Amino acid sequence: MMAAGLTVGDFSRATHLSVKTLRHYHQVGLLEPAAVNPGTGYRYYTAGQIPAAQVIRRLRDLEMPVADVKAVLAAPDAAARNALIAAHLARLEAGLAQTRAAVESLRTLLAPPANCSRPTAARPPCSSPCRAGYGPSGGSPP
Repeated sequence: MMAAGLTVGDFSRATHLSVKTLRHYHQVGLLEPAAVNPGTGYRYYTAGQIPAAQVIRRLRDLEMPVADVKAVLAAPDAAARNALIAAHLARLEAGLAQTRAAVESLRTLLAPPANCSRPTAARPPCSSPCRAGYGPSGGSPP
């Protein structure tokens, strides 16, 4: 056991990373404990590891894959680190554009065509086939 180390539980509380997550990060080589008790396997960390753990947590919260987080932490300089982060940002933006397109497509499917109105007690269904079940077919969009 380390004399000045933080137990895995203390380190977990300090970093807001679960013990299970810390174990995983150790297994994949992302955040190695400062020491491991050879008899019990219990992990110990140092206060100096807290900033790295906070960066890891922040990048993972931003949906960066573990392999990319490792690359960011291992980057030789700020330019390389920023390039990796910019690449992740570009992937997120592309995913957002795809999600926006899907949302718009779904809204289009739900909207009745211009020549069709929603049926009400005062206005019966129109005679043309409509999306969203508003026409006489009541079924799928054309």
